[in-house]
Amino acid sequence: MALAKQHRNDIGITAQLRPTAKSLIKEALRVYGAAEEALTEAGEQFEDLVSEARAEMKKAQPSRRDNRHKGKS
Repeated sequence: MALAKQHRNDIGITAQLRPTAKSLIKEALRVYGAAEEALTEAGEQFEDLVSEARAEMKKAQPSRRDNRHKGKS
């Protein structure tokens, strides 16, 4: 009899904790989604900066043709 009463209490506690657990999981998913979005945006901005830096470096390098004709008048 005591075992049956204990089992009913366990079910009651589980039923009470379920909504709380679900709420915690939902909040964790919201936080994860926000973090994922922020990291995606940061990654895109970083890729843009890398592309800009490469383009500037390419413009700054003298071409081979310019080097060949240097010194020849």
